[in-house]
Amino acid sequence: MTLNSFPFPLKSLSLACLAALTLFACDDEQSHAPEDVLRLEKGLRIVHQDDTVAFLGLWSDNTPENMFVVGGSTDLDGGLILRRAADETFKPESIPLGPLLWWIDGIDTDHLWAVGDRGRIIRRRDGVWLDESPNLDEKMVLWGVLAISPTNIWAVGGSVRRNGPKAVVLRSNGDGMWRRIESNVFPENLNFYKAWAADDGTV
Repeated sequence: MTLNSFPFPLKSLSLACLAALTLFACDDEQSHAPEDVLRLEKGLRIVHQDDTVAFLGLWSDNTPENMFVVGGSTDLDGGLILRRAADETFKPESIPLGPLLWWIDGIDTDHLWAVGDRGRIIRRRDGVWLDESPNLDEKMVLWGVLAISPTNIWAVGGSVRRNGPKAVVLRSNGDGMWRRIESNVFPENLNFYKAWAADDGTV
């Protein structure tokens, strides 16, 4: 899928603006916001901005240097991952060329997975990003990934393109191989956008 099929125009967002858009619907309603929200707004600042790309997902282990942001542009090789550096700037990671990335999740910095357009999956191990894309269908988009453990990883998605796959669920045991999970309880004409698991591993 390319972003030309989006029901809305893709616009670049800074990391701070993305947070601000989530918290504040419009300026004229801010006077009705709770006091703690108003205090947060005053503390927001732009830490990175790029007018050519969108930032769509973020993962962190709650340490300043281990914050990763995924996104990119509509170019065929427009996928992008940024990592927060010690000086508080965001620097691009070296990743395999490929399309836009939608989401990222992981256990630690050596067990990270990012997913995106054309069924793209890349994985960070020993400080290096490797391609694990299963090449199932170029119309497939993976909008979500969930890493429960280093050996239990799920990716979900579908397609908005004609005759594209729907209700996509993929699973990996961490060996770099992904298999599609089929079930008659999955909706035939709907997509999955994110995945979540309970403490007992129920996905």
